[in-house]
Amino acid sequence: MPATHGLLLALACFGHVAIAADSLFAVLAAVPFQNKPGLVNASEAYTFMSVPCYYLEVENVTCTDCSWGGPCAVMIRGAERTPNCSAQAPPHASFDRPGDDYQQITSGTIDECQAACCADNECMSWVYVKTSQTTFGSCKLGVPCCFLKSGVPDETPNNYPGGIWNGVIDGRGPGPNVTAPAPGVRNAVPVGGLGAGTFELRGDGTIHEMTIQNASPAGAAKFGVVADAMLAIRVGNVTRSVRTDPPAYATGVPQIAYRGSYPVSRLDVNDPTLPASASVFAYHRLRPNDAPASAAPAAIFTLSVTNTGPAAAPVALYFNLPFGGMNDCSRTGTPLSSAASASYADCLHTCAAKGTACAAWVYADGTCQLLSTAGLMVYSRGSYCGVAGAWTADSASLSLSMNSAQPGPANGDVALTPSAGGSAASWSFGVADDPAALYAAFASAGAFAPGVVNGVTGGPFANVYAAHGAAIVTTAPLAPGQSATVSIVFSWFFPNRDYYGRIVGQYYANIFNSSVQVGATLADHSSLASIASDLVAHTSIFAGPETSLPAWLADHFVNQFSHFRNFIYSGDGLMREHEANDCPDLDSVHNDYQRHLPYFWAVPDFESQKSELYENCQAADGHIPENPGFAMTDECGGRVMGDTTTIWLLELLEVWRHTNNTQRLADAWPAAIRAIKWQAGVSAEYGLPSHLVCTYDILAFEQYNTTTFNGFLHLAAMRAAVVMANALGDESMAQFAQQTFDTSLAALTGPLLWNSTYNYFRAYTGGDAIMSDCLYGQQVALAHGLGWLVDPALLAQHLEAELKYNANPFGLTVVTGRHTPPPLDTDKALAAMAAVSGTPLDEIASRKSRRASDIRTTFSNFRSDGQDDAIWMGGAPDWSNIALALGARGPAGGNVTLALEPTRWELENYRSRLNSMWDLTGISTTGDWGSDALNGQPFCTSHYGFMLTDYYLIYALSGQQTNLPNGTLSFAPLYPCPMNLPALLMGVEGTISCDAAGKHTLAIAFGTLALPAGGLSVDSKAYPNPVVLSAGQSVSW
Repeated sequence: MPATHGLLLALACFGHVAIAADSLFAVLAAVPFQNKPGLVNASEAYTFMSVPCYYLEVENVTCTDCSWGGPCAVMIRGAERTPNCSAQAPPHASFDRPGDDYQQITSGTIDECQAACCADNECMSWVYVKTSQTTFGSCKLGVPCCFLKSGVPDETPNNYPGGIWNGVIDGRGPGPNVTAPAPGVRNAVPVGGLGAGTFELRGDGTIHEMTIQNASPAGAAKFGVVADAMLAIRVGNVTRSVRTDPPAYATGVPQIAYRGSYPVSRLDVNDPTLPASASVFAYHRLRPNDAPASAAPAAIFTLSVTNTGPAAAPVALYFNLPFGGMNDCSRTGTPLSSAASASYADCLHTCAAKGTACAAWVYADGTCQLLSTAGLMVYSRGSYCGVAGAWTADSASLSLSMNSAQPGPANGDVALTPSAGGSAASWSFGVADDPAALYAAFASAGAFAPGVVNGVTGGPFANVYAAHGAAIVTTAPLAPGQSATVSIVFSWFFPNRDYYGRIVGQYYANIFNSSVQVGATLADHSSLASIASDLVAHTSIFAGPETSLPAWLADHFVNQFSHFRNFIYSGDGLMREHEANDCPDLDSVHNDYQRHLPYFWAVPDFESQKSELYENCQAADGHIPENPGFAMTDECGGRVMGDTTTIWLLELLEVWRHTNNTQRLADAWPAAIRAIKWQAGVSAEYGLPSHLVCTYDILAFEQYNTTTFNGFLHLAAMRAAVVMANALGDESMAQFAQQTFDTSLAALTGPLLWNSTYNYFRAYTGGDAIMSDCLYGQQVALAHGLGWLVDPALLAQHLEAELKYNANPFGLTVVTGRHTPPPLDTDKALAAMAAVSGTPLDEIASRKSRRASDIRTTFSNFRSDGQDDAIWMGGAPDWSNIALALGARGPAGGNVTLALEPTRWELENYRSRLNSMWDLTGISTTGDWGSDALNGQPFCTSHYGFMLTDYYLIYALSGQQTNLPNGTLSFAPLYPCPMNLPALLMGVEGTISCDAAGKHTLAIAFGTLALPAGGLSVDSKAYPNPVVLSAGQSVSW
């Protein structure tokens, strides 16, 4: 019989922590963290260093409906400007560079403008006009003006009255001693509901990357740094900002220790003058296999504290929310009026006085611009902006309503709702135009007094206009040694999500009607404890204290779920995702599958939707195009590729084997037949797919007759086709697919691609280059129970060659040995990339082709060997996965630690050297680019999914094989007992473990599982009874 396990804090395996009446303190203490604390000190300062790369996601976005990719800069420790800054000389006259403005300054001369750009690491180019013809931002009519730009927009001729000049910063380079900030400073765990928008509470206590107001590359820009938002704590009469470098009006702390375990951030406050042991947690509700519950638009701040002082003292948590007037922003919209204004707060009140006529406002350098429509936000340094609205406080929450007469993506509301476990806890709310006044009230009294006191309006109140609102929640006095928690739920409600001007809505609007309702739903103390218990259960599967995974790998497995930050959950239930915010294509088949496993386990409806969406996009000739539209009725487009049709077939098999949904397989089978025949057709000439671009587009492999990467995926897809055809009784298609497989196998292992002199698979025909990740199809085949596609002896030899030729300190170089390649047949390549259907998505193919060409050019500017000398993050996990499966026959000789080494090189670079756990890039530089500041650095596309293929290592380490149509779930762990590893199916998260006596346990944390008697086994030792498990249950044998 299954055992129901409400595990206690000892976490003997993993599970939902048993919840007592006031247990949030204990539950949060059980959240596992595999990373060492990132120690952020008040004495440290940070700046940005420009690095050579193609594009990365920028800190501040100056455009709407645009990619967030841009100039390449990484945050480093140190206050000085990066040295060796030089600018283009001479400046280019009579040419503008429109776009990418982040600041305008009054500048007397061209030299002053150029020097200002050179002195600011954010500045990549500049434009100077001698006599401004308009008032724009900080530029005034009739005076000289300098436009500082975060990018390098294209030049355009411009006969500007009085003259116009521009220049580019081209000589800023890294200094000799570059030190990465502590973990949690460059990036941190994103918190916020699934598809609801997120932000990061960084290790220094600042809030970054806020997208909750429907920001996306298909809409408004994000808030890069929300400088005025601030958490603070008070113990007795001692008040501290939870910041190491707070505003001048606040007292910060000397050190914060940051740790992250998605979706939880933990900031331990290290301050010897504070009579308490205090930790601030930021997290959100995540319930795997329950997307609606996970979509709650809120983040929770919890102060977990123990009184270490000699006397009883109350403890309080404070949070200031500046949504009435946000820093460093401007907003599009229809101009209403413009006038001089003393401050951004005055501008806010001027807008309020206009009533419904004013929908939004922008304040820049003494000028207040009122808008009759609330358009999209963009970054503008030194400016402030806001959407018209007023604050209301009652006994439970503080809220700001931002509804205008023309509801759009920026319209909605936010709320702060306190929560505490003790019945004697209290809370209060206040609003003010000056955040210093709010903090002063907290520091002096620990609460807001009713009415207007020293510039602060204390609750209750209704319809008060102010820039800032804050909540305070306070415990009853804690005795020495006593512990408690207090929390503030920060919730939001912006139901009108847009996608390139089209309102698609937010799914959470089907569940909630306001941010106040969200806060009321989550803020009950027992609800918070239940939310935290779910988080303990989820994180413990991947990174719990008893896991057999090495710490570095467990740390990445739990934190790579942060890729959820890109998720879209529309009002009608459609689930979509940008490829990345700096590469905003939507659910491109090949990129999507590289990142699909965490969604497959935790958001299974997403995978089901995409499979049907891709099928709906199938072209008349049978292939699956690269890019779907947002909805089923939208046009599809993109390139004709070697890793889209194969991927769709493989996931069709994967979903069927994990769900036993034979009806879905049968419904999709006519499309699958067309796809199988298309694969055979494009393989007719060489026995393998020919002249097809793949996800490694920058490498221009479509110029060659055929490639090993596409070849292995083709073999895997044909074997999957045989399995599915047999299951459906389609004997003729099973024979056709098998014949295609046999022909392709002979081509792949013959002289076309097998180098029999040096014993490895060539990357492509016509040369002897070797490519890491070319065996990706074999990795997928092993995970899906398709076995070895070629003789394992060949794979073992190939892995040895990859290690010999491609290994470097930060992973595996993508291609080694390509010399004087044949010229790219541009016409043939573009024809192969052509879109299937009309505009606008057919432009994607041309854009991507140009992008790949641009990146190749960019690489060659830095490296003589061009685009090949780089690390694509899927290569090392592929190597490790197959080395593990080969066991004693492979290059690691059956040693699990050695087999994982290349992956460790790659992951540890981000985890322990770059301290960038929550922003894995798609491509990195190798170890021979020159200095330490250039080696192993991000090179192209941020928050990307290439690395997420490392999740296949879980299946390799556990030996999990899932075949629910056959009623079997088997494991063959590579670790001896006692061991504990994740057990993961579509919509199911759990663990498989054994104790020192060899007793095995399968425990389910989320989802349900049913198997017939004898269907569950470990190392061929079967559980004798039927298995029917739901969340919190287990079986042992």
